[in-house]
Amino acid sequence: MKKPLLFFFVLSLMVSCSRQSYYQTGDLLFVEGSASGAMDQAIMGSTGAMVHVGIVEVVGDSVFVIDAAPQTGVSRRPLDAFLEAQKDYEGRLPALHLMRLKNNREAASFVAQAKSLCGAEYDFSFMPDNKKYYCSELVHVCYQRKGEPLFEAVPMNFKNEEGGYDEFWVRLFVKQGMVIPQGVLGTNPDAMFQSNLLMHVEPRHGTTLHD
Repeated sequence: MKKPLLFFFVLSLMVSCSRQSYYQTGDLLFVEGSASGAMDQAIMGSTGAMVHVGIVEVVGDSVFVIDAAPQTGVSRRPLDAFLEAQKDYEGRLPALHLMRLKNNREAASFVAQAKSLCGAEYDFSFMPDNKKYYCSELVHVCYQRKGEPLFEAVPMNFKNEEGGYDEFWVRLFVKQGMVIPQGVLGTNPDAMFQSNLLMHVEPRHGTTLHD
């Protein structure tokens, strides 16, 4: 093997091992909102900075993310593909935060449940118990012990700081012939991010979440 090829092989192996040792199955990868996306702006105006969350699975030297997204519904994809989908219109990656359950002994079973839901539709109605899922709802449904969700449901809020509704929400629910489900019990990424069940996983020196 020529030296340049050997160098890139070793470098690739190092990156792969770095990812494997940094991420753990059952970790939650939270995404901060971008000012360039209408849905991101509506979510930030209603609930806070975190606009999306995905579930991490580590298999061998590969890292996957299971998430519920408007474009794909519930799917499992390589970490790189997940990160690519989070970029804004100018190709910039938003801030990411890796969180881990303080007690993650059952993480594999939570992830297995999430994988079993791959193929389900995205829940544009943001309503419970309809076999469709939005991002934090997927986590809420899959992370359960003895039939009880780990993360507490909270009243849904679609109002902005001024007490009105962002035009994005108005159009979304009018299109579905629905009343905005203000106050219905549900979840959101920002509230989940702040849960005391989770701890923040700091990037190691010299690494980032997308290394």
